[in-house]
Amino acid sequence: GGGKNKRSSTYRLLSPLYGIKNHAESVDRIVANIKNVDEASQPLSCICLAHNGPTGLGEKPYSICGKDFPPAGGGWGDPDLE
Repeated sequence: GGGKNKRSSTYRLLSPLYGIKNHAESVDRIVANIKNVDEASQPLSCICLAHNGPTGLGEKPYSICGKDFPPAGGGWGDPDLE
């Protein structure tokens, strides 16, 4: 995550470590892990820990996933968490 200009560097790190090369593969991995949650555990719960939240939660510096550092503003969420 972290804005469009940071995404290619993110995947340069994630690819050798986890085999994830793009957002589509990241989404697939997240969904697969959620589907693998033990259904016998009640109540069914799953926590997805991420550095950023999903995209689409605002572009103002004070938005929940907005960029508040210079230059301020812009959506800073992760599309794979939408």
